[in-house]
Formats: sequence, structure tokens, C-alpha cells
Amino acid sequence: MSSAFGQTLRSITSTKLKEISKQQTTFEKNKISTISVIESSADYHHRIEALINGTKKAFGITGSTHKRKFNSLPTDDDRDVTSLIKNVERFLKQAQHDPTISKDLFQEWENALVQKLEVRSLKYQYASLYGELVNDWLSHESGAQDASAMDLDSFEIVDKAEQQASRKQWENAVFTSLETDQVAIKSYLQGLFGKANSVKALLGLRKSVEAFEAELAAPNQFDQDTLTWSINGLLNSGLLSEEKNQVLKDFLRNPIILDEVADVLNMRIMSLEDWKWEQEYVPVEQRRHLNGNYHSKSS
Repeated sequence: MSSAFGQTLRSITSTKLKEISKQQTTFEKNKISTISVIESSADYHHRIEALINGTKKAFGITGSTHKRKFNSLPTDDDRDVTSLIKNVERFLKQAQHDPTISKDLFQEWENALVQKLEVRSLKYQYASLYGELVNDWLSHESGAQDASAMDLDSFEIVDKAEQQASRKQWENAVFTSLETDQVAIKSYLQGLFGKANSVKALLGLRKSVEAFEAELAAPNQFDQDTLTWSINGLLNSGLLSEEKNQVLKDFLRNPIILDEVADVLNMRIMSLEDWKWEQEYVPVEQRRHLNGNYHSKSS
């Protein structure tokens, strides 16, 4: 296993572990809150209602139609929970008008919902344990040579005027915010779309952008097909080092790895509002092309 390939696999596993850890923390918080509510109440109706609401929140079920925002395709367990909640809600409404529904039946519903919460807790624990074992195996497999692979000190800095000028230009483009005149832009667009037909075109453009944003926010954006054409695009762009290009080529030959990468990317998109850089810097290597210009590439 190559150094870069092993490092990438560890990065994928570590990312999944972090996402699972965040999901587990949120789930356990909701679970503990729900259990504490039902333990402090003696009213069966109130206990079941609180348990239903808490289970929905813990499993990420939203709306009266039980539409879920999944981090991945729904599992049989996800479908079972949704189906159980639907059935319990129906019986709970019936119980408001039907005195023949016994306390034993309420207890059965409560036990079934609590069991779903406990099973999900165990699944999070097993997933974390499995991920740690995979990471441990990858660490032993790759050895200590990857420890300094991303160390900036390993790059030799060549003090050349052209290189420094290119770097300065790149830094200005990346780190300097673009100042725009919003009033002028709005005035220009109003003049451009001032006519009736143009206004319709503008409204159509806005709707298409809104639809695209909604589509982009949907779960499961990444799969083997999207990753294949994305990787091929990166390979043809010349933006990455030869070592990373080789890693991407290895990915294309391994459907299991593609599934894992897609899973990580889907997890990250679903938690985009909580996303942040994992390190304070992004390593960049400057390379001189045949025309003499320096281009910055990911190292």
C-alpha cells in the first residue's frame, strides 16, 4: 500500500469516525432528554407523546408525513422506526376516544420505542469500534512514513523572484476579498431586465437557481458515477501532484473505496453548516511549467 493511498484511507476513516461521533453525541443527548421526560411522568398519554417526539428528534424524522433527512440511504432499521411511529401515533389518537385500549398496550408501545433508541445507541458504539480497528490496521500497514507526509517543512523553498511574484499574486487572489458595488450591480440588473420579457427571464433565472440550491441540499449527492467523472476531471486538470493523481487512479479501480469516499462526502454535505477546516493551513506547492510560469498546486 502506497504512503499517499494509506494516508487517504486513514483520512476517510477518521472523517467517518468524526461524523459518527457528532451524530452519536446528538443522538445520545436527545435520547437522555427523552428518557428523563418519560421517567418523570406517570401519565401514559404524556409519556408516549414525549417518547414519540423524542424518537423523531433523535432519528432525524421531520414533519407529520415522517420525511427524513438521511445521511445515507435509509436502512431497514430506519424504515422500521418510521413505521412504528406512524402506527403508535394512529393508536394514540384512537386512545383519546377509545377507553378499551389498556395500559398494557401503552407499555408495549413504550417498550418498543425505547428498544429502538437502545439499538441505535449500540449501533453507534459498534460503528465507532469498527472504525477504530480499521484505523489501527491502516496505521500498522502504512508505517510511520506517513507521519510527516504533510509537514510543510519537508518542502524546499527556492527563493526566486518569479516564484515569489507568482505566490504573491496567488495569495492576493485567494485571500483578498473582492469588493463589489451592490448598488451599481442592482442598477445594472434592473436596466438589463427592465422590460416585461426580461423580467420574466429574471424570475425564471431566480427559480432555476432556487431549484438548483434545493437539489444541491438533498442527501446522497455523491455516488460512484459522480465521483468517477469528478476524479477524471481532476486528473485532466493537472492541479494535483503525481502521487495524488496515482491515488485517484487507484480509487477509480476500487468500487469499495469509491463508495466509502461518497459516503464521507454525503456525510459532510449533510453537516455543512457545522463544517470547518481540519487544520489551520492548506499545503500548496509551486511548480514551474514549460512556459516558465509558476502555478500553485495542492501538495
